[in-house]
Amino acid sequence: MKRHNGRDAALFLAPTAVTYAVFLYIPIVSCFVIAMSDYDILSPLNFIGFSNFKRLFTYDRTLSTYLTTFKLAGMVVILHTIIGLMMALIVRHFHRRFQSVLRSIYYLPSILTTASVAIAWRYIFHSDLGILNYFLRQLGLSNIPWLLDPQWVYGSIAVFSVWKFVGGAFLYYLIGLETIPESLYEAAKIDGAGSVSTFRHITLPMLTPTIFFVVLNLCIGATQMFDEPFFLTGGGPGDASRTVNLFLYEVAYKEFNFGYASAIAISLFFVLAIFTIVQVKASNKWVTYDRA
Repeated sequence: MKRHNGRDAALFLAPTAVTYAVFLYIPIVSCFVIAMSDYDILSPLNFIGFSNFKRLFTYDRTLSTYLTTFKLAGMVVILHTIIGLMMALIVRHFHRRFQSVLRSIYYLPSILTTASVAIAWRYIFHSDLGILNYFLRQLGLSNIPWLLDPQWVYGSIAVFSVWKFVGGAFLYYLIGLETIPESLYEAAKIDGAGSVSTFRHITLPMLTPTIFFVVLNLCIGATQMFDEPFFLTGGGPGDASRTVNLFLYEVAYKEFNFGYASAIAISLFFVLAIFTIVQVKASNKWVTYDRA
């Protein structure tokens, strides 16, 4: 009977196991193998040891793309976290009939294709023809090179990222707010607590699991940022907005240096793993799961 049950279980698990092996485990192993070789698709694998990994710490362009990625990720995570929470708090105070309408409006940009809306935003940020600079000229100000100046390109990409993707954080916060027991707010109201005090001592502590989940996912997603710089700036001006994922793409599919591209991918994996472990360990000090 045990052998029969085990065989049945293996048959049911086989499709999932094969899928994971083909699309996850085999590519991961292949990535490590290719990272230790000089490979351009057309030629056989030429194993070169850890040369590609040594290049990670000596090639200035790789290090600069990591620095750019961290700058953009930090800006995006902070903006998404704060603005998403503010949007959820505002919608929470509306009547339920209007909440559904606002939820749809706020989340709509998230389901639009990035390529299509990026074209529109490139015209919005255009130095000469963009609507932003048009209004600046009406106010008597000079044009701002939103996507052409390293000082402005970070903010421009962050604004586009917030408009396009903040709907996800907003929905998570709204769901988290719905799970907070109303009895806590009723007790605070009876005790005479104001809105600021209620938010500080009830809403914020009870929302920490949701905040942790949102921040963790934002850090992982923002560190892997590709769409925003690819469609808006192409990594420019210079390397000012070139993220690690965009640089990886260019090394692999423009230079056909798949060995070094695989090494970059592995380094990014370990960076994300370290970030995740640190955040999970730190969450024990500020995240509360007690809703009693």
